Amino acid sequence: MLKGKSVGPLRAEQFPRLAEEGLITHRSLVRQQGTGDARPLYRHPDLVRAVFGRKAPLVSLKGRLEDARTRPLVGVAASLLVGMLATFR
Repeated sequence: MLKGKSVGPLRAEQFPRLAEEGLITHRSLVRQQGTGDARPLYRHPDLVRAVFGRKAPLVSLKGRLEDARTRPLVGVAASLLVGMLATFR
């Protein structure tokens, strides 16, 4: 979605340019072809790597931590653990 409107389909190669232009962020909603619900960009590993390169693990962790702020303490601890594990892959 761009500016609240559904667009696409887009190729993975188009996402870095959209990010450079400030049209999308790690929180932008993306729906992969053949899937149901749109999810934030940081939840799509291939796309987040294409857009953010080496910073992809940190961007994914940032998104997870932002989501965890609304969860109980157990959710926060679990999110931190998942994020740390993801950076060591």
